[in-house]
Amino acid sequence: FRGLAFSPDGSRLYAAGGGDETVHTYQVVGGRLLETPAIRLLPGLADPPKLPGAKPDLPQPNDGAKLYPGGLATTRDGRRLVVADLLGDSVSVVDLLTGTVRTVPAGHRPAAVVVSPDGTTAWVTDEGADTLTTIGLTGDPTPTGTVRVGTHPLGMTLEPRTGKLWVADSDSDQVSVVDTA
Repeated sequence: FRGLAFSPDGSRLYAAGGGDETVHTYQVVGGRLLETPAIRLLPGLADPPKLPGAKPDLPQPNDGAKLYPGGLATTRDGRRLVVADLLGDSVSVVDLLTGTVRTVPAGHRPAAVVVSPDGTTAWVTDEGADTLTTIGLTGDPTPTGTVRVGTHPLGMTLEPRTGKLWVADSDSDQVSVVDTA
């Protein structure tokens, strides 16, 4: 597993299944995990749009590569699970009530995911680049832009009091701070 996320109430655990194109789900009971049916992700986009400014030599969603789910985050209301599709250069958003999965393009090698406290925005680190991809979560998920950070952003956390995103830029040996307000 590459990524883990709890439901907001702590009753469920989600684990990114990597190469099996699933997110494993568990019910948390008495401090133990009971495996429940996995969430099967779609194999890509039917007719994927390219991100603005995408380099033609970089893989794009649905170019034959697997999605390889990695980083995970849930919305505060527990309705959606946001999945960074590491090899698919995409993000999958799962409606946990209906089981619907929507996959949208992201930057190169999306790795970590953070969702805004109000659940309207997700940020995804583009590990194979020097950017974060911003995904709008109001209605259908939509890529809304990119933010330049240091080289190979890998991990991040959102400071809820200030709304600042702290991004670990692994090959720059630095931390970028992004004001999301």
